[in-house]
Amino acid sequence: MRERRSGAIVHISSISIRMAGPRHTWDHCTEVALEAVSDRLRVKVKPFGIDVFVIEPGSIQTEYAEVAVGARRAESGFGPYRSLAKAIIK
Repeated sequence: MRERRSGAIVHISSISIRMAGPRHTWDHCTEVALEAVSDRLRVKVKPFGIDVFVIEPGSIQTEYAEVAVGARRAESGFGPYRSLAKAIIK
């Protein structure tokens, strides 16, 4: 790209980094870091005619949330004992 004095570097991030929440942890940290690296790289390679883009796709339908919630329930110890736990908490 430097020899041709043109080109593009494309990074894929997520629009979700624009929102903060208690469950936004490591994946958000890495996406924010990628944005920071991309911003700095953009400045460094601009004199060579190279562009740097960060694509932030919106939400798509996946099973990610359901799987994550299921894992959290299993970790919490409630799992199959949810009704018993609710009775105790009352």
